[in-house]
Amino acid sequence: MTSLRHLGLSLLPALLLGCSPGHGSVELAGVIRLHDGIADVMAPGQPNARISPDGDLSIAGKAVGLNDTQHDLIRQYYVEAYKLRSQGIPVGTAGQAIGNGAKRLSEGQPDKIDADIRASADRIEGDVSLFCDSLDRLRATQNDLALQVPAFRPYAEITTDHIAQCRADTHHR
Repeated sequence: MTSLRHLGLSLLPALLLGCSPGHGSVELAGVIRLHDGIADVMAPGQPNARISPDGDLSIAGKAVGLNDTQHDLIRQYYVEAYKLRSQGIPVGTAGQAIGNGAKRLSEGQPDKIDADIRASADRIEGDVSLFCDSLDRLRATQNDLALQVPAFRPYAEITTDHIAQCRADTHHR
């Protein structure tokens, strides 16, 4: 069954989008933790940078002064991070359908497996492609932000490697 190769697609957002059950938090690419309407941006050896829904930035609990352009970029980064989170959810849901194929196999219903997996894999591939596009936009905004706000530079951790891996994992047909 060639569509089983798409199973890896269901795992990609899980690698880039990690959940912390019971805490209502989600981690994006191991760099941003979204929780309670806040975005905490992490970098090795640095205190977390915190972005509020209003686009306020604080590092180690201290507000970072921003001009209007910088404030708009922070707000854009925040919105893109939450959008990325919402795009990862359908991918995980579609991935569950692939898991249902294994259940059908164990229940002796192999005739329905291929069609279910093929339909789910096609949905996942489209959703993952959108997810990768959004991750790339977040990376671009992050890079603009790092140029505009020196205090944010250490937090520019999403790289072209993240994007390349995301896109490579999307095209396994």
